[in-house]
Amino acid sequence: MEYINKIEITGRLTRDAEFKQIADEKRFCKLSIAHNHLQDKTSFFDVIAWDDAADCAANGKKGAAVHIKGHIQQNRWIGSDGQARSRVEIRAGIIEFMSDEALVW
Repeated sequence: MEYINKIEITGRLTRDAEFKQIADEKRFCKLSIAHNHLQDKTSFFDVIAWDDAADCAANGKKGAAVHIKGHIQQNRWIGSDGQARSRVEIRAGIIEFMSDEALVW
């Protein structure tokens, strides 16, 4: 059986994009978005984009409206205190900046 892992989400950046280039010319960009899914409920998501998607997101500023397509990824590691840690984040494949009018539905 094949499992599907896709996400498509629209929201606003909660901080300026954090762009970095690492060895082998790999580029990544960290984002955080707020998504209002009900009138009084907001969820916050960490997003990471690599290479071309990172280039697209690099100039994102806090408050910008974005539409992201990608998949969910869980990262696991052992913290400095020896405890197991994990984080679920969105791995973006496509990032589109939108006008404020496009965000209202």
